[in-house]
Amino acid sequence: EHAAEVLKRRMLDRKNRVVGSVRDIVLNDNGGISYLDVDFDRMKLGRPVFVSYSTFQVDTVSNGYAMSFDSKEIEEIYPTLLAGIETAAGEDDLYSLKKMKGLEVWTESGRRIGNVSDVLFGSGGQRAELLYVTLSSGNLRGKGIGIPFGQAEYEKSVTERRVTVSDDLAVAMTGFVKAEN
Repeated sequence: EHAAEVLKRRMLDRKNRVVGSVRDIVLNDNGGISYLDVDFDRMKLGRPVFVSYSTFQVDTVSNGYAMSFDSKEIEEIYPTLLAGIETAAGEDDLYSLKKMKGLEVWTESGRRIGNVSDVLFGSGGQRAELLYVTLSSGNLRGKGIGIPFGQAEYEKSVTERRVTVSDDLAVAMTGFVKAEN
């Protein structure tokens, strides 16, 4: 599934009732979902919050993500979710799915090779499996290739965010794309 499709999912309670909408997905460096940025707009709970995927036993279902709580229990834990906003937002090894699209892709030796044009999820939207990179150099400009999510390093500095791949992976990427064309 493409990132855009996964981001359109809704948040459901354990009774399969829609209780909110997913605004963003926060991924760890292996592509696993750490948090869902959820607006409990259907419940009119106020500010959006980060819902820990594991702590709150979130599961993927065909039409969204389901919590193991009913709406009454969600109202009760909402203050805890609000308190966790700063913790989720401040973790260095977590990445916003929305902010990944468009990131520049560089080799470890400092050569820019393309941009992230999509993040592809496995069936059910449980984890990000591939980064789809559109190449930007030479006769391969505009050609794309998927690479395993965990094979890239995600760098955040004060001035920029980018994805770095090993020089060997970059050679393999361009070699594969050349062979396919």
